[in-house]
Amino acid sequence: MKQPDYQTLENLLEMHELSATPAELHGALCVHLSINDALQPADWLKQALGSEVGTMPWSTELESSLDALFEHTCRAVEDSLLSFTPYLPEDHIDLRDRTEAMTQWCQGYLVAAQMNAMGSDDSLPENVQEFLEDVTELSVADIGGSGELDEDNEQAWFELVEYLRVGTVLVFEMYRSPEQPQSIH
Repeated sequence: MKQPDYQTLENLLEMHELSATPAELHGALCVHLSINDALQPADWLKQALGSEVGTMPWSTELESSLDALFEHTCRAVEDSLLSFTPYLPEDHIDLRDRTEAMTQWCQGYLVAAQMNAMGSDDSLPENVQEFLEDVTELSVADIGGSGELDEDNEQAWFELVEYLRVGTVLVFEMYRSPEQPQSIH
């Protein structure tokens, strides 16, 4: 199943009057998949959207897009070639909008981590605790200035996304293989 287009999913969520963004849902999904290897799409959506699930009939297109996001993410985090990437707007989108989506992804990740008591576990490896602290800082990131595309901001953007990508995969692997924690740095 192909990953849905970010803008299309964002429009579908807005059309259905759901307050979550695609990035926020994906951040939460990544935590839930790390902790629960038997997670089903309906369970994830209930956890991610809470009381909003069932408040309005969903279109087949929205349901298909959310299922595709779920399936694509499941395959990507389990891929030995590390094909996982945080679900964010495409690179041609304004840097300010991409940064906002990254903060939403981080917020979704943190909410799910807190729901699953991930951050309260003192037995977590130091690198996972550090990753959660970094995600907390990134959840309020702001590029400042005009948000224009300049080389330094673009480079910083790609480095942050890469850090989130690698950190997420390592957290996933740590929860799936707790006897082999790895370093994020």
